[in-house]
Amino acid sequence: MSEKKGTTWIQELRKEQVIRELQERGIETEEAGMLEKLRHILRGVVKKEQAEKSEREGNNPETKNSQGNRSRKMEYAANLDFKIGQDDWEEFVERMELFFKANDIEDENKRKAILLTKIDAETYKIVRKVCAPQKPKDTPWKEIIEKLENFVKPKVNQTVLRHNFRQRTQKEGESITQYVATLRRLADKFQFANEEEALRDQLTSGVRHKKIQIALFKIENLTLNEAIKTATAIEGANVAADKLRPRAADTQ
Repeated sequence: MSEKKGTTWIQELRKEQVIRELQERGIETEEAGMLEKLRHILRGVVKKEQAEKSEREGNNPETKNSQGNRSRKMEYAANLDFKIGQDDWEEFVERMELFFKANDIEDENKRKAILLTKIDAETYKIVRKVCAPQKPKDTPWKEIIEKLENFVKPKVNQTVLRHNFRQRTQKEGESITQYVATLRRLADKFQFANEEEALRDQLTSGVRHKKIQIALFKIENLTLNEAIKTATAIEGANVAADKLRPRAADTQ
């Protein structure tokens, strides 16, 4: 029995073909019957078959799961967008690669097509510019990634970054936690051989309060975690002491 979509194909059948289709479905007809009448009967039977099949598939858990998975994948893909000046390009590329892996998308051209539809108009203009004289669709996927990476994140002088890191001291009113977070952000931009040691040294030398600095200097083989723990503990004690200290107005 042939399985076709819709019923338009029935109109193309000759009389003997219509009769055979009906017989295959267990329906006996008189060969003397009118062709259009036979076609009408076959259309009704085929529509009923297709409706029953659709209902079975709709109640099939595997079909539902498959449809649900496709829907979730589409929803996830819809959340993958890049807008220059707002989003981080490196993070966007990482998420795109995860999306490709989750959906078994290996074809480079398909990856490129999805990528180029997930960037905003301004970013696409930049892609066209950096890929020139080639068009984006003719440029390899990895090359587009690299060219745009160089555009949105130009190389920065490492000497300048190191200088900025070394000059960053704790500001007035800035907590130890905030200061360390700022140092981490600065350190991320510089290629330290040992980032933990660099952060420890800058925290020790850049901390604002001498009491904390002296306490850190006294600890042998000081680690970054110990430095942060010690500094925050002393800072917390100082804050608590300030709250308990009577105000000048209260002592009068």
